[in-house]
Parts: sequence; C-alpha cells; structure tokens
Amino acid sequence: MAKFKAPANFGGFSTGGQSYKADKKGFVTLPDGFPVDVAAAHGLIAADGTPEAAAAADEVSGEQTSGAGA
Repeated sequence: MAKFKAPANFGGFSTGGQSYKADKKGFVTLPDGFPVDVAAAHGLIAADGTPEAAAAADEVSGEQTSGAGA
C-alpha cells in the first residue's frame, strides 16, 4: 500500500469499483502498483515525495517544478 497526500477539500474518487477517500489527516492509501499518473490526476501527491509522483503531478497541473526553467 502507498500513502498519498490529498489536496484541500478532496472528496475522494472511485475507479474499478473501488472508492478512495482521505482519512482525517488528509492521506489516501492506495494499493501497490496503483498508477501514479491517475493519483496525480486527482491531485494526490506521494507522501514520500518520490520524483515520479512529483513529475506526474507537474504533468497534470501543467507546471514545472524541477529541471530546466524551474
């Protein structure tokens, strides 16, 4: 299982018949192997701050937080 930080006012989402909601601290636990790009599309950021999660979040938001031009 992987832990992700949810954005403010996150209402949750469902995919594949499974619903995911944030706990009281604002974290969502997703199964291992859950596509990071799908999590990022819902505004979730990996709690461990992996570069892959940050890159996926950047791609979805259209921002660039690392690399040239940052």
